Amino acid sequence: LMLYGNLGAGKTAFMKVVADMLGITDLVSPAFVVYYEYPIDAYGFKYLYHFDLYRITEESEFDHLGVEDVVVPGNVIAIEWSEKSGPIDGLLRERGRVIEVHIEHGGGDIRNINMVGLPENMTLA
Repeated sequence: LMLYGNLGAGKTAFMKVVADMLGITDLVSPAFVVYYEYPIDAYGFKYLYHFDLYRITEESEFDHLGVEDVVVPGNVIAIEWSEKSGPIDGLLRERGRVIEVHIEHGGGDIRNINMVGLPENMTLA
């Protein structure tokens, strides 16, 4: 999941809903640590890796994240601030199904969410 949206758009709130669906009840923003790993025992998944690239300022920082080690079958990768994912974008798209989640303020508590790349047989209710 590649999440796009301005500061405060609701990316982490969206991820809390996804995490809850996967049986994870303690998801927190990884803004200060860059990522968290959560074990999953649902839908055949093994781990959720929740990245937040907000504080990444130089491409060399991606060398230390180990993304190539976690983009494997059975893992769910979620990246907030995907606008900054340039150095790993190709890897993500080559090794997995990428779903882009674009979140915008719609006024007040309203958020407009546009998802690109969902499988055709998947519907959201």
